[in-house]
Amino acid sequence: MIVGAHLDSWDLGTGATDNGTGSMAVLAAARALQKLGVKPKRTIRFVLFTGEEQGLNGSKAYVKAHQNELGKISGVLVHDSGTGKVLTIGLMGNYATRETVDRALYPLARVKEIGLAEPTLRSEGGSDHVPFDQAGVPASGAYKRTQIMTRRTIPRRTRSTACVGMT
Repeated sequence: MIVGAHLDSWDLGTGATDNGTGSMAVLAAARALQKLGVKPKRTIRFVLFTGEEQGLNGSKAYVKAHQNELGKISGVLVHDSGTGKVLTIGLMGNYATRETVDRALYPLARVKEIGLAEPTLRSEGGSDHVPFDQAGVPASGAYKRTQIMTRRTIPRRTRSTACVGMT
């Protein structure tokens, strides 16, 4: 399993939101598992990629450098959603991973303060999970509210002709 984010930023964004927040979430997850004394049955790699904003350079290089190990990676979860509460996991259309993700998220969904939604099969590009997905490794991204909204959830008063046909 790989849990990752990217360290670089872009000229129109602040590094704190893209993607300092994801990098800190990855480090916090690693620290929490260590502090709790969790002994996973399989290796969990915590990776902070570089060059995401310049073309997914770090994750592409990682996939290339670790080609022989890709079959052993059970999944990749990338946090690149900026600030705001993560509500669900996007499964990149990979229905086969749905049952596993459901089992992992179900206990968290029951905690009111966390309030996770069901995983979505939605595919999203442009982040470090994509090179893994293209190489056949189940890869997912963390989504927040604005990333899982649909046309039906946009209040009528804010709709414009530009919103027509959004799904």
